[in-house]
Amino acid sequence: MAFDQTKVGQLTAALMDRMDSEYGDDCEFGDLVLIAEVLGPHGSAITLQFSEPRKHINVGLLAFAQNALLRDES
Repeated sequence: MAFDQTKVGQLTAALMDRMDSEYGDDCEFGDLVLIAEVLGPHGSAITLQFSEPRKHINVGLLAFAQNALLRDES
């Protein structure tokens, strides 16, 4: 069975809309991280894809995201 790309497309469209309204046309993407849970007969697995090959940049992006999520919960 092929992966259904609907969730990725919807999430990307929502992100683009939010960024357009928050930042306008004068900005561009920096580094990107995609994190996905893959469900299947094996159970659940997490997969990552980074636009930046330097690990220290990616660790920083993930740490920032974790801190932002934890702040939103309080």
